[in-house]
Amino acid sequence: MSRERALLVKILVSSDEQVRDRIIRATNNQSLVEIAALHATDKIQRDIEEILERENWYYERRKNYFRNIGKPSARFVTPIYLAGAVISLLRKHPALSARLKSKFMRDQESYSHVFSPLFPIEVWPVLVRVYKQVENGMTKLPPPKRRRGRFFKTWRPLISLLVVARRLKTFAYAPNDLAALSADEISDSEVAEAFRMINEAQAHFDRTKEPNQSFAQVCCSLAAEKYALAGPKEVGRWGIPKSPSVDSAQNLSAGFVERVDAMLPKQPWKPGIHVHVAEKLACTPKEVTQAIQALIAMGKRYSQRDGVVYDTDGKVIAVDEERASAAPYAETKAKPA
Repeated sequence: MSRERALLVKILVSSDEQVRDRIIRATNNQSLVEIAALHATDKIQRDIEEILERENWYYERRKNYFRNIGKPSARFVTPIYLAGAVISLLRKHPALSARLKSKFMRDQESYSHVFSPLFPIEVWPVLVRVYKQVENGMTKLPPPKRRRGRFFKTWRPLISLLVVARRLKTFAYAPNDLAALSADEISDSEVAEAFRMINEAQAHFDRTKEPNQSFAQVCCSLAAEKYALAGPKEVGRWGIPKSPSVDSAQNLSAGFVERVDAMLPKQPWKPGIHVHVAEKLACTPKEVTQAIQALIAMGKRYSQRDGVVYDTDGKVIAVDEERASAAPYAETKAKPA
């Protein structure tokens, strides 16, 4: 080995965890790293870890961190596990939750709508407790021999939604309502009854290996009728959006995109703006929508959902007060920038 060779090593020492996370993010951005790993340093991820640890749940935003310091694996909670709970119980889309994969975190808009700082911080441990209580009840469902992992992933989202809606007496509950739920009181009998209702609904379907959207809506409608629950149409209504792509507008000319930009008002705009602009430009609403997606991808406009405008980091920068009351974050919405 040549003595003339040298390796430069830079050591940064800090006892401040937030400073360490910023260093990790800056360093990882210099090489190819999965975006899911980069999210581990986000403030919302640190906040979730902190509030879960207060109840002795260990959130694995940093892979193997708690395992390496000897914490019990039965108390571990992964980001994808928690994301599934958000989609089934806050966004009320159990069918989407059942097929969720970790790659959704690569899409910034999808990620920011699931791990949203607009949710009350108290809701995160409730999500975990609901899922864990439902799982405990599911282990006692007949028949006893199941592929437990797949069985949980397939039916836990829908069973959890049915149980929570019954306890809150509505499917149209808000995040703050869920945050106040006494999830530890969920009984095995409640889980068993929800699963019996699922079995009853299966009679209306030829294929029920997994809960697609139609099947989930039938189950929730049956529950709404049986227990006098409001808001079954909320189920599957929101989903999670994806970031717009410039590719969707690749056949549009730059001049057309600029004309659309000039016709658009200041955000947040009202519903049907794409139709209004299309009439003035004598084109189709679809072409205007594609142009808007291109403008968002280029950073000239911002992503907008249900009257709420988000910046590229998923933070709320403007709110249409007339429409925001209909959004799932109404009671925690931020003030317009």
